[in-house]
Order: sequence, then C-alpha cells, then structure tokens
Amino acid sequence: MESRTKISAAFFNPQSRAPTPEYLSGLYCFLSQNIHGSSLLRHVATLGEVWPIWATARDDICNLPNSERYVSILVDWAKGGPSVPVSEARSGIIALPLLLILQVGQYFRYIESVGISHADFIDQVRDSGGIQGCCGGEPPALSIACARNEAQVVENAAVFLRILLGVGGYIEALDDWTTSEPTILALRLKYEGQEEEIMRQFPGVKLRFLVTRCLG
Repeated sequence: MESRTKISAAFFNPQSRAPTPEYLSGLYCFLSQNIHGSSLLRHVATLGEVWPIWATARDDICNLPNSERYVSILVDWAKGGPSVPVSEARSGIIALPLLLILQVGQYFRYIESVGISHADFIDQVRDSGGIQGCCGGEPPALSIACARNEAQVVENAAVFLRILLGVGGYIEALDDWTTSEPTILALRLKYEGQEEEIMRQFPGVKLRFLVTRCLG
C-alpha cells in the first residue's frame, strides 16, 4: 500500500505509562519477523555484556540492588522471554532503553504499513516539519534522522541503547531506590527564586536536580 498523503513531520516524546504486556508481546512479534527489527533485538540481547562496563566505572552504579536483574529482564524479552516483567519494572535501567526500542519499532511498523522506505520518509519530512525529539524521545529521533537507510537506523539505535542503559543506571543511583514511591516532581515556576521558597517548606527533601523555567 502506497502512502497518498505527504508526511509533514514526526515527533518522538517521552511517555508516562508503561506499555502493557500485550503490547510488548505484539511489538516483539513484529520486530522478530522484520529484518531490521530482528537486528535491533539482537543488539538488545547483548546489553548484559554492556552493563559491567558501567558498573565498574562507579561504585554507586555497581552497588545498585537488582540492577543486573533489570538488565536480564530486558535481555530475556529480546530473546523471546516474557513481557510481564518488562511491563511491571519501574527502573530507568529498563525504561530508557525500552522507550527507544518502542519508538524505533513503531517507526518501522509505520513505514511498513504505508509502504514507504526510510529514504522516502526522510525526503518527505526534510523540507517540512522535520523529525522532532523531546527528552526521552531524542534518541529515537536522532537514530532515525541521522540514518541514510533502515539498517543505519538500527546501527544508530544500538549506540544509543548502550548509552541509555548507563544513563538509566545513573538515574537509579541518584534516586532513592529504597522506596517505590514517586521521588521526582516537575514544577512550573512563576518567578525566579520560587524553587528556594518551595524547598524551605519541605526541609526533609533532598534536592538533586532542579530545572527552572520562569514565566515572567
């Protein structure tokens, strides 16, 4: 089936909800039967060899509890294992690489469904809205935008997979991994310095990172 409507832009964004086991199973089924998707799964399956590199770099990463188990959950899924553990995991070690896998997989599924190649897709968006990535959506956006063909999309994604695995570990190390409660809040500030006023109201809170935006 050929695409009749010209594509104007593509947007890759973070998501607030974990994919369901049913969706992950369907995604695996598609990737495993797609030549480029199966290549992506093979890269995911090697992440168990990458984690020790990050773990030996810093003690706080090495000492993270359950980190190797989280990595193995994602690796097992890429090898055809269960989807439920991946869906239920609440760890950046899984969440960040998984978002890349999800969105690259969705991209491959899309161009297949409309009957176009990656080169065709790039030609259509190049002089229009382009390819946009926000926060966790930046790695898949860059993987796609910087590739000449489908195989190179996977090559780019493989590099980002290894980086995101470590970034997820650093997030876990900075976070309070002793609790399952939310520990990160996003606030829109009305004026410069308001973050200090808010923090004084909650003396027991430890401030790790704070990005502010003043509305003026």
